[in-house]
Amino acid sequence: MMAIQYILGQLNSPVEQLLGFIQGWQDAKISMERLNEIHEMEDEEPNGKTFLKELPPSKTIQLQNLTFQYPGAGNEPVLKDIDLIIPEGKTTAIVGMSGSGKLCCSSFC
Repeated sequence: MMAIQYILGQLNSPVEQLLGFIQGWQDAKISMERLNEIHEMEDEEPNGKTFLKELPPSKTIQLQNLTFQYPGAGNEPVLKDIDLIIPEGKTTAIVGMSGSGKLCCSSFC
């Protein structure tokens, strides 16, 4: 009986290591697939578009007619035609469910 327990105990560690390796391999495979998806996407900013090189005197953040949807077929917009003004010197928090991609903006003082 003791010999059987010893043999089973000796097999436990290699099996644990094998399962850990398989899980790590699956995680790496999923990560590589996601990185490949991102790499294959078109650029969000078109070439040749000029951007501001200096901040304007007013540091108010203003969004007009903002619509956003997650990439993929059949996804409905999560934001549609949003107008938002965050005044200079004020702190604004955008809240939502946990894991829903919130952000918190504090305007420049």
